[in-house]
Amino acid sequence: MVIVFLIILALIVFVAWKVYQGWNSTVPQPLPPPVVAQPLPVHEYTVELFLPSSLPSLKFGARFTVKYLLKGELRIGEDVRRVLEWELHQAAQSVTSQFPLTVSRYLHLALNDRLNAWRWVREGVVGFQAECTGVQADPKDLALAAELERARFTLEMEAQLHDARLRGAERLGGLLGEPRTAALWWFAQHPDRVEDLPRITELMYTLDAQLNHRGAVLGPGVLAVGDEFSPTSGTDLDVFLTGAKSEERTLLLNTLTTAYERLGRPDLAERARTLADVEEDEADVR
Repeated sequence: MVIVFLIILALIVFVAWKVYQGWNSTVPQPLPPPVVAQPLPVHEYTVELFLPSSLPSLKFGARFTVKYLLKGELRIGEDVRRVLEWELHQAAQSVTSQFPLTVSRYLHLALNDRLNAWRWVREGVVGFQAECTGVQADPKDLALAAELERARFTLEMEAQLHDARLRGAERLGGLLGEPRTAALWWFAQHPDRVEDLPRITELMYTLDAQLNHRGAVLGPGVLAVGDEFSPTSGTDLDVFLTGAKSEERTLLLNTLTTAYERLGRPDLAERARTLADVEEDEADVR
């Protein structure tokens, strides 16, 4: 009887131990505390750089507050501040070189727009951002820059005025290039002054002769009173060609062609040759 009792007691203990072991295994074990990465220390310093303006010999003086982080080690022999100043100078001069020295008062806005964002250099080892706290320029350089801007503006205005005058002269030359057209244009502007038209017409022919280095004429082939034929004026040649026969005109034009070629004027020789060919064609037709 005692043996049976001991066996039953042993079974109860065994079952209780198993139940306890199974219950204990289902209870979740607490997780180890997370490893919190320590933030990288932020270093800060100030630096002043001289940066080129749009005229590189005139420079801005700019002050910056620089913040930077280090994720690792730089190469042997490299100094972090020298690295940062080089990178900062390269980034800042790409901005300042677009502006003249006279905008130094507002240049810090453009610099901060470019440099306030963090950037990483040296393969991600160094990160930095900068804030421009002030920009200034030497007063003598500022005066020189202002004088150069005024001179450039004056030259540009003079060039535009010169171009406008040239265009006006070309239009006027095109108008006065043919006296009859010039006289009719004047009459269209002054239709109530028809009595002045003969005088204006004579004036236009006179202007045409003077501007084109011809003898003063009142009309095509008509000399002004008191003028004489001149072998260099072209008027006597016009009169001769007007009254000459076709064979005479052809002979004269062929002679002119040869003379122009010997004198080194192929353009005039070609014109004379063309006129001679026209005369020969007309003679063949007749």
